[in-house]
Amino acid sequence: MLGSISYPMFREWMAYCEVRGPFNMERDDWRFGNVIAQIANMKRAKGQKAYEPKQFMPQFGKQKQRFQSVNEMQSVMKKMRQVTPPSPQGKPNG
Repeated sequence: MLGSISYPMFREWMAYCEVRGPFNMERDDWRFGNVIAQIANMKRAKGQKAYEPKQFMPQFGKQKQRFQSVNEMQSVMKKMRQVTPPSPQGKPNG
């Protein structure tokens, strides 16, 4: 296919994919988002708002970049340690 289209046309398709995302992947993204949302909802705290599949789906195109605070990163690491089984030597992983 690459041999049959011009470079400008290739660049146009690249730009399209950047905005729209890869072909036929939206349905797969929705499926995986749904599965992950279900798992997250099984583990959420009582009274916590339910997760939605779109929260776990990739977003294509230009987006405002958001950085995690130190407290957010520490919270994520703490949660990861809680669900990670200890190593065979009894020491925490990592």
